Amino acid sequence: MNPNRLGTVDTASKEVIEAEEKAEKAEADKNKIKIKKNKMRGKNKAGKVEAKKDFSKMQEQREKAKGAVDIKIRAKNAEREKKK
Repeated sequence: MNPNRLGTVDTASKEVIEAEEKAEKAEADKNKIKIKKNKMRGKNKAGKVEAKKDFSKMQEQREKAKGAVDIKIRAKNAEREKKK
């Protein structure tokens, strides 16, 4: 910043100022790099990935529960066989 210019009034007309601003904006837009967006359509969407993780966790819990139930059933059957 120029300390001599602070507090001074710009005497240029409104049209000239607007034209300069348009030119600066056009230059900035031209130099601006556009970011390419990755549009996710399909199996690797964030929501689907999260759903798969949740599903696999629930699947593991079901398998553990089935295993525990199978062990209990086998133990009961073994006791019945011993009683006979």
